[in-house]
Amino acid sequence: EFQQFQLDSRWILTLNGFYGLENSPQLLFADPMFVLDPGPLGALGVPALGTASDGTSIVYPIYTGNHPIQKSVGVTWTGDLPIVISALGGVNPLLRLEVRYQLDKVFADADQMRYIKSDDLDTGIGIDWKVKWNLLNERAYFSVMPQFFYSRIMDFPDDTLLNDTDDGFLPDQDYYTATLVLSTSYINGRLIPQVAGSYLFVNEASLILPSITYVMSNSWTYTIEAAFFGGNKPNVPLWLFRKNDYIAFKVKYNWG
Repeated sequence: EFQQFQLDSRWILTLNGFYGLENSPQLLFADPMFVLDPGPLGALGVPALGTASDGTSIVYPIYTGNHPIQKSVGVTWTGDLPIVISALGGVNPLLRLEVRYQLDKVFADADQMRYIKSDDLDTGIGIDWKVKWNLLNERAYFSVMPQFFYSRIMDFPDDTLLNDTDDGFLPDQDYYTATLVLSTSYINGRLIPQVAGSYLFVNEASLILPSITYVMSNSWTYTIEAAFFGGNKPNVPLWLFRKNDYIAFKVKYNWG
């Protein structure tokens, strides 16, 4: 539930609260035993050990878990900044601020053997700005959307690290993330280049997503996109995909 306040024609303030189940479960190992062939033991929930085609060993552990109760309160503020730069098109940037405080958030320890509770703070600030740059595009604006996020696990334990189903391995109490999306359009909005990126400061991990979309008609859309992953610390978000860079070509057809 939320309560929205219109402070004036330019600013909107909302007060938010939530009580319910988390979207993702928190998981623990159900049994530390492993067998070479699941056989009848597999039906009893005992994990199995297999081998991939390249000879790499694969472990199939069994997990147990549940969807914890989420209890959170928050506030958001959205409004135009009183900044107008004629040389950049004269459009006011839109500022967004968000804060959420979650009570007794449930994590698993790094070994996923027990649950740990801690209050959790999430904050974010973002700007949506339409900028004119005639040197690169005389007809359309550039959309510039930087964001910065700060999160803190308030009661970080001294004897273990944490693991979260959505965020993965959490070795630190404080987390800082920056994202940026740049886009514009050409040929009357039919050709749309875009570059999106994010950087996780604590994990020293990055993601870059360039793409070019061509809207041929109301039915046909073509996209060339790529993804480049980077990470220096093992077993943290994005590091797992460090060798999964790709380039893709997509064709989309809308019926009707």
